[in-house]
Amino acid sequence: MTGESYYDKNTANWDRESKHDPAKVRYIVDLLDLKGGEDILDIATGTGVLIPLFEEHDPESILATDISENMIKEAEKKYPGTDHPKVEFKVTDVYDIKENGKFDRVMCMAAFPHFEDKEKAVGIMADSLKYDGILEIAHPASKEEIAKMHAMHSGDVVGHALPEIGELGKMFEENGLRVIFERDDDDYYLMVGRKEPKTFSEDEMYKILMTEFEEFKDEGKDLYIDDLIKKMREELGTDGN
Repeated sequence: MTGESYYDKNTANWDRESKHDPAKVRYIVDLLDLKGGEDILDIATGTGVLIPLFEEHDPESILATDISENMIKEAEKKYPGTDHPKVEFKVTDVYDIKENGKFDRVMCMAAFPHFEDKEKAVGIMADSLKYDGILEIAHPASKEEIAKMHAMHSGDVVGHALPEIGELGKMFEENGLRVIFERDDDDYYLMVGRKEPKTFSEDEMYKILMTEFEEFKDEGKDLYIDDLIKKMREELGTDGN
């Protein structure tokens, strides 16, 4: 992701100068279909604008990340751990996130234009999801408005733009995400996808079986069929039914 120095420099005035329409933000969060008890990953949280809306649904945990250290510091001031024990803040680039299969929901709001390798970013966010989990990439504005706004800036964010919605859809599909909702109009640019369980051919399943068998041998473990089946189910993302 690029633009960290821009955001570090503008943190102090960010909440005042970059306010989103609260109704639009709530609409975006509602599309995550939160039921309660989810583990949530908030990519590019900024100063944590989405945290209160997530907390309304009583999640199990919230990991809020941002590449800007100053943004995270501001978010931690607004939502201290003593009052928000389920929230963890972390300074990190999206490309450095290694949380495979941990989250029920992944949100990326108002940040996607700044990802240099958008396909890789979608892949990492998809990998972070549990099976049947939901990824949402969203902006409370049109892609044309976003492009126009970034064209007026200087420095790190100049020229940052959103892909055509069809291109984003392909990125979702190529990373095992079934698109369940999209919107690309004068008010929003957003896409919501659900992570589908993997499907394998007989040859692929055989290769997985042999790989797991070799790993058991290499680790000097006794080979119990129940352990092997468990590992295969984890690979396949199924419960065996």
